[in-house]
Amino acid sequence: INDWYFKATPENAEEWKTAFRLAVINLRKASSAFRFIFNPNGGPGQTGTQDATLFYPGDDYIDLIGIDAYDWWPGYTSNENIAYHRDQPYGWNWWLNFAKQRNKKFCVPEWGIATANPNSGGDNPMYINFVYSWLKENKEWIQMECYFHESDAYIRSDLFTGYNPKASAEYKRWMPLLKKP
Repeated sequence: INDWYFKATPENAEEWKTAFRLAVINLRKASSAFRFIFNPNGGPGQTGTQDATLFYPGDDYIDLIGIDAYDWWPGYTSNENIAYHRDQPYGWNWWLNFAKQRNKKFCVPEWGIATANPNSGGDNPMYINFVYSWLKENKEWIQMECYFHESDAYIRSDLFTGYNPKASAEYKRWMPLLKKP
C-alpha cells in the first residue's frame, strides 16, 4: 500500500482532495446516477495518517461515508477487541457519527475475515455476527455493505469454498434475517 502512486498522505492531502473533487465533477457530467463514497480504513490509516478526515473532499463531493474493516489488529475474538474496533477514534461508531453529522448515509463497501493474516481472528463467526448486528442496530443510517469474498492466499476471506466453515455458517445464518419485508 505504501508504494501505491495514488496513495493519500499528509504531505499530499490538498492535492489528493483536489484530484478527488475534479474526478467527481467530471464523472457527474457523464451521469447523475453515480454515487461517491468517502471510504477510509477503520482505525488509523495505512499511509502514516492518524486522522483520515484530513482527506475529506467536502460534503458537496460525497454521497456516502463508510469504512473498510477487516478482522485483524486485533482480531474481533473477544468483547474487548470488538469494543476497541467499534469505539476507538476512527472506528465504526466514530465514522458513523462523522456521517450523521453531515446527514450522509453510512456504508461498509469492503469488509471480511482475513484468515491468511496471523493477526486476524481466523475463521471467525464472532466478526460476522458483530458486523451484521452493528449494521442492524444502525439500520436507519446504513445504505449498503459488501463482503470481500476472496480465496487468494494473501487473505482467504472466502466464505463459499470451504476455507472458513464457521464464518460461512454465521454469514448464511444472517442472510434471511436481513431480507427487507
